Amino acid sequence: MGFTGYPINEHLPPDITGAYRQGDTRHSIADISHIKKTLGFEPSVSFQHGMEELVEWGRDREAIDGFAKAQDALQQRGLI
Repeated sequence: MGFTGYPINEHLPPDITGAYRQGDTRHSIADISHIKKTLGFEPSVSFQHGMEELVEWGRDREAIDGFAKAQDALQQRGLI
């Protein structure tokens, strides 16, 4: 089951419409080179281990669908 409670169809192709809202982050790439160079920061957890921890944390969580509420708020503000 997916997080929505519906079965996951792994063979369903994504519907890429190209539509976006004003202010959406369209491309985001993590780059910590500046903080490494400036402050000497080094992550204490690898990306792989962090993702494993996140997945484990999410196993016993129940997702709450807030889409309708968020959509209403965006419409009231004239953003969509």
